[in-house]
Amino acid sequence: MSRWAGRFPGDIEPDIPELDPEASDDEIYRHFVALTSRKGPRVQVISLFYGDRQITDRLVLERFYNAIRDYQSIQIIDDHLGVDPKPGLRKEFVIEYKNLGNDDNRYIKRRKMLEYETLDFAWDMVSVTWGVHPNIWTLDRFPKAFENLFWALDHGGEMLITNDTLGCDPAPGQRKTLRVDYSRQGQMVNRENVGENSPIRFIGRWGEPKKEPSCVVM
Repeated sequence: MSRWAGRFPGDIEPDIPELDPEASDDEIYRHFVALTSRKGPRVQVISLFYGDRQITDRLVLERFYNAIRDYQSIQIIDDHLGVDPKPGLRKEFVIEYKNLGNDDNRYIKRRKMLEYETLDFAWDMVSVTWGVHPNIWTLDRFPKAFENLFWALDHGGEMLITNDTLGCDPAPGQRKTLRVDYSRQGQMVNRENVGENSPIRFIGRWGEPKKEPSCVVM
């Protein structure tokens, strides 16, 4: 493992050698992560998986790095991933990344989509806390929480807020509150405050849920 791995850019400025033209896919991947961790805007693409395969192709990594940096959207299709690991089957896409130059640089962000869906990097989460005073935790060490919350942010669904869906219990036996700050194109949009055992919906993106029309008995 290289000496810069797992550290913040303020701690160390990595020495990144020139890439050998005969480098393996794994070497290309490590080189790309190092390169994109060094210069601002500080975005680090940690991993891409499509179907059952990790994606290390340089052009694909650059495509997603640029999309995160520039707040773009990408449709999850074979052409954009450079491979079809399971022909004839609808595949799952998973990306992990960090925004290293921002206040949210502690968070490893894990987002999942299905083939043919569109992932919009204009929308992002900035801060997530969970608990009750004085036991309020930031959830940077709980990737399960981000995975589940991003599913709701990216798909317009609702997620029940529990210790299980957030992956931790900072105050056993007490009713806790989740607070999520999220942004669009780098500008704060809204904060959702949700009590334990209640559903969260990202109203700033998806609006209020539609109400079913009531029946009137004449």
